[in-house]
Amino acid sequence: MNAFDTTDLYYINNNFTGTRKSLFELAKWKNGLAFKNIDFSETGKPIIKIAELNNGISSSTAFSNKEYSREVHLIKGDLVFSWSGNPQTSIDIFRYNLPDGWLNQHIFKVTPFNEIVDKDFFFYIMKFLKPTFTAIATNKQTTGLGHVTITDLKRISLQIPPLPIQKKITGILKSLDDKIELNRQISKNLEEQAQAIFKDWFIDHPQSEWQIGKLSEIAEITMGQSPDGSSYNENKMGVVFYQGRAEFGFRFPTQRLFTTQPKRMAKRNDILLSVRAPVGDINVANENCCIGRGLAAIHSKDNHQSFLLYTMYSLKEELGIYNAQGTVFGCINRDALNDLEIVIPPKDVIDKFEKIVSSLDAKIAEKNTESTHLTQIRDTILPKLMSGEIKVIYNITKL
Repeated sequence: MNAFDTTDLYYINNNFTGTRKSLFELAKWKNGLAFKNIDFSETGKPIIKIAELNNGISSSTAFSNKEYSREVHLIKGDLVFSWSGNPQTSIDIFRYNLPDGWLNQHIFKVTPFNEIVDKDFFFYIMKFLKPTFTAIATNKQTTGLGHVTITDLKRISLQIPPLPIQKKITGILKSLDDKIELNRQISKNLEEQAQAIFKDWFIDHPQSEWQIGKLSEIAEITMGQSPDGSSYNENKMGVVFYQGRAEFGFRFPTQRLFTTQPKRMAKRNDILLSVRAPVGDINVANENCCIGRGLAAIHSKDNHQSFLLYTMYSLKEELGIYNAQGTVFGCINRDALNDLEIVIPPKDVIDKFEKIVSSLDAKIAEKNTESTHLTQIRDTILPKLMSGEIKVIYNITKL
């Protein structure tokens, strides 16, 4: 008698010679803690929720200076699996890359058993199975949330190849991810250089004759409005749609849906600002797109988009006051955005700044274009490698 669930959704037919295992058998799964307000403090280690996994530490992150079990202590390199939330955007595997923190509930800390499965191979297994997780969670979805439970992990099974084959598959995929991460670090460094120039010119050494004005004097603001939920899809049908803060983390959004009924639109190179908690996260639209109610699109009236971008970066601390402390309900409206006070130097000064910074922004765009291409390659070959459709060979020199 077959010990595995043979339901199509749970019985994964991957073409490997190996041993069939359930996901549960491949790793130790430790759920996070249900923290309470009494646990929080102004200092200590961050409490890691799905928001932190998607977007990093922010003004809405909670902290605790208490000590908890090492089983829920996160350090860089740990694998974590968010098992509850929006089936499309929240349920996923992550390589933890933030400061040491404490794991919140609804997320598993996952420790693969290295005698069975390579850690990186396990990570790509989980990426390969994301459509399966989405389907399972959608089947259980209530009030917008879905779940992948321990019971599901015990039911999902697939063939696991020998470790040498795992490592060869991992080598191909990780080389792409390593290059994408290197590009991200280069882009981050270039952006920090541009911010430093802006700070030196316009924050630390402003000229007394420069005007103090309002954001509305140099920018047009479009507040997002989500299209009908029935029009969302991942099949590239319609207009690219960015929902909100989950799209942030790397210069230019990468996570996207599509909608056949777009409402509010942003133009290519518009600044995308999160207007719901945590307010103040910033990105740049790399294409014309529909924006949801968690975003605002900010467009320069005088084609000084770089100056406007770094002006918005300089306002992040001020924007942070709109976050409701300890909740997720902070927001900012159009009037408050329009009334933000900013320094408005003469046009020739802004033109000089644009000329200097444009070369840095061009390099950032180049790295992002390359990363987009590498991401497309990885996402194309990952399911083929993890299903066994593409067989690894020993003399691969390049993709």
